[in-house]
Amino acid sequence: MYQFLDFKEDKKQFGLTIIVTPKWMFLAAINQPYHNETKLNIPGHDIDGGVPVYLDGFAYAGVINL
Repeated sequence: MYQFLDFKEDKKQFGLTIIVTPKWMFLAAINQPYHNETKLNIPGHDIDGGVPVYLDGFAYAGVINL
């Protein structure tokens, strides 16, 4: 699937989630954060625009993680 979709390897951060069932297949590619956290007091919040936050790939498929 990676080769078929021809993902470029020049990305610094890249995530790939694949869900396969007997009836369907789902692929979520994540290559950029949806938010940069700057307000919480966590390490790095004040450096380079904040800490990047990435949504879990399973969330795109409607799977709820606890």
